[in-house]
Formats: sequence, structure tokens, C-alpha cells
Amino acid sequence: MSNTLWALCALALSLLPLWRLARHDPKRLRSLRQPTSSPGPDRKRLVVLLLLPGGVLAAIGQWPAFLIWLGSLTAGGWLLVQLLAQFTNDNSTRKSG
Repeated sequence: MSNTLWALCALALSLLPLWRLARHDPKRLRSLRQPTSSPGPDRKRLVVLLLLPGGVLAAIGQWPAFLIWLGSLTAGGWLLVQLLAQFTNDNSTRKSG
């Protein structure tokens, strides 16, 4: 299996926990004046699930795939933040307008 395929598989496994963490981020929810929940064990489990594929790549010695996964996860996180901000701005405009 190629490095890119390893990285894409790991990225696919990491994106779901990243999405959940971003959707329920306390700071983002406070800025939207929505109720926040305290960061509990569920949040810690999501962080472990998020990082687990990278740990597996490192453990099996797929270092190029690990670096591709790490860069893609970072870029995906920034893209997710931008999409959530845009979605929030669109909803705020519709409610006030």
C-alpha cells in the first residue's frame, strides 16, 4: 500500500472526531451565545480517537504517511473552522435579516 493511501485512510478515520470536537467547541459556542457543556471524558476520548491513526502510522514505521496525515489533518482543521464560521455567519444573517 502506498504512503498516500495509508495517509488517506488515517485521515478519514481522524476527520469524524475532529468534526465532533469542532462542532462542540466551548469557545465557539460561547461566542454564539449557545449553551456549552463542560469538557468531560467524552472530549478526551475524541482527542485520543483523533490522534490514534497517526500513532498507528508512526508505530508501523510509515513516516512519510504520518507526515502527510499530519499536514492534511492540520489543513482540514483550518478548512473546517472556516466552513463552520461561514455557516454561522450565514445563519446569523438570515435570522437578523
